[in-house]
Amino acid sequence: MYKYIFYIDVDGTLISQNKKDLSKELIDKIVELRKRGNVFVVSTGRSYNEATIIKGIECFDFVSATFGNFIMNIQQNQVEYRGESMSKKVIEKLLPYICNNGFWFYKTDREDKTIFKEVLNKNANVKLVSKEEFLQDMENEIYQFMYFGYLTKEVKDEMTELSIYDMPGDYSDIVLKNASKENVINYFNNLLPEYTSVAIGDSSNDIPMLKKVDISIAMDNAKDEVKKIAKYKTLSVDDDGVLYALNNILNL
Repeated sequence: MYKYIFYIDVDGTLISQNKKDLSKELIDKIVELRKRGNVFVVSTGRSYNEATIIKGIECFDFVSATFGNFIMNIQQNQVEYRGESMSKKVIEKLLPYICNNGFWFYKTDREDKTIFKEVLNKNANVKLVSKEEFLQDMENEIYQFMYFGYLTKEVKDEMTELSIYDMPGDYSDIVLKNASKENVINYFNNLLPEYTSVAIGDSSNDIPMLKKVDISIAMDNAKDEVKKIAKYKTLSVDDDGVLYALNNILNL
C-alpha cells in the first residue's frame, strides 16, 4: 500500500475570505490518514506564526513557512530547517521600488512585521515595529516582502536576485530566487524517498511544487496557469476541495 506525503497550500487552498478555518471533517480525515502512516506538510508563503493561528493547522505534521525557508515539526515543536535570508544589499536595492509606491510588510521566519501603521488596517496579525528594528532585521532576518500592489515588468527584470509573484488581491510576494515551495519537497524527498508525493494548490507560487510531485492537484478556484500543469482538479476552497481530493480523487 502506498504511503503519501502531502504538501498543501494555505490561502486559496485550505482557507479563503469565506472559510477562515479548516473544517472538522478535513481535520478528522487528516488525523485518520496520519494514523495510517501518511505525512502532511503545510506549504505556505506565510510566516510560521501567521500559519499556525489558523484553527486546524495543528493536525499537520510539519509547517513549511516563507516558501520553504523555515520548516517546523509542529508535533514535536522542533525546527527542522532554516534557509537563506535576503541580504542587506538585495533589500536596499528593492526598497526604492516598494517605498515610493505603497505599503509593505516583511517576514522573518516566525513573524510578520511592518513600519507602516496603514498595513495594520489590511492585516491585523502584522506587528508594528520601529525603523531601528527593521534595520536590525535587515542584517540577517528577512525572508520575504509582501507589497500591496504589483511591480512593473521592468522592476522585475531589474531585480534579478528575486522572484516576484503577482497574487490575487492586488499584492505581490517577493522572495529570493532560490526560495520556492519546491525546496520543501527536495528536503523531504531525501528523508522519505519511499513516499508518493502529492501537492494541492491554487496560485502561481504553487507551480514549482506542483511540477515537482508525483501527483498534482489544482483547486477549482486556481489560476488557469495552475490548472494547466496540474494532473487533477478538485472542488473550490469554499467547497472543501482538499477534503474532496483526499476522498474522491485519491480515494483514501
